[in-house]
Amino acid sequence: MMSDRGISDEQLLERFVKRKDRTALAALAPGPERNAEAVDQRQALRAAVASLTPEQREIVLLCYHEHATHAQAAEILDIPVGTLKSRLHAALRELRGRLSRETDA
Repeated sequence: MMSDRGISDEQLLERFVKRKDRTALAALAPGPERNAEAVDQRQALRAAVASLTPEQREIVLLCYHEHATHAQAAEILDIPVGTLKSRLHAALRELRGRLSRETDA
């Protein structure tokens, strides 16, 4: 499945996971159990990203999907770099919180 900006679930999950939780990369390995687990993780991540505010979602996708530097993303959004960093941090904290609650449930 693709997001509004053309990123696949797998790409989004992989980029998020690489940054903060390398152990979850094992879910991307082949095998029926891991494939089912990876599908669940992708669905949870897509739902968490979709639940972000449009502003947060745009920043996350710019920085993680488009590979924009903080300076580039700030310029695109016409905001100071410090503002971008704080909004990105808040968005990632929100994603982690939602994903953590998802796995605890």
